[in-house]
Amino acid sequence: MKSFRMAKLNLRLVVLLAIFVALDVIVGTFLTFGTNIVQVGFSFIVNTVIGAFAGSLWTGIAMGIGDVVSTLLFGHFGYFPGFTFSAIIVGIIYGLFFYKKQLAWNSWKDWLYVLIAVAVIMLVDTVFFNTLWVSILYHNPFSVYLMTRLPLLWQIPFRTIVIMVILPALQRIPSIKKWIL
Repeated sequence: MKSFRMAKLNLRLVVLLAIFVALDVIVGTFLTFGTNIVQVGFSFIVNTVIGAFAGSLWTGIAMGIGDVVSTLLFGHFGYFPGFTFSAIIVGIIYGLFFYKKQLAWNSWKDWLYVLIAVAVIMLVDTVFFNTLWVSILYHNPFSVYLMTRLPLLWQIPFRTIVIMVILPALQRIPSIKKWIL
């Protein structure tokens, strides 16, 4: 994991961030399944790519903006700032783990690295923050929702595999490689 680094802000990066925020909103809205309390989605793929090319700060800001935009466009239950806060924190974590990180499909160290990154993100976001926000919103004890959310940790190996398939493949494409390495 690299220190708190970020890409230099220029017009190209702003445009890329805008495109990926829009993609994150679309994927997070239309490729997310479940109930109000427990949801499974694929926006982690977009978030990983943003973290790989933008770094910690810009990924956090992009994910925060994406949360607000998604809520304004498609929010069925109103805006809650806790989810935006956790989106920013998780964006920073994605940037810390994946910014300029070269990954190889055949390296067990890279598999372990991604597994640890995904576990940290899932524990911070899914298990802690989102459980806290849901318990505040629905006025029930944290422990009640924690028991329903712990099974979501099955996603750790699934997300690890998906990230290790997609990110090294993107890093081999010359026009994309210059952005994410």
